[in-house]
Amino acid sequence: MNNKHWRANKGEFYYYIVDLIFSTSYVDERSLDDDFNYKIGNYFKTKEQADKVAKEIENILNKHKND
Repeated sequence: MNNKHWRANKGEFYYYIVDLIFSTSYVDERSLDDDFNYKIGNYFKTKEQADKVAKEIENILNKHKND
């Protein structure tokens, strides 16, 4: 079984979450930032996937903002 998650080819776009709740696309140039995003799972094939996780993060933050 392959546990490796999808990664764009060098020079292709991927999506990641910025400012905790917004997604954007970026070209994977195998930079330190690209590698870091991939390593922590902040790396998505589609905007819809990134937006879904961003919304989950926003919900968690909203739940705890009055703690």
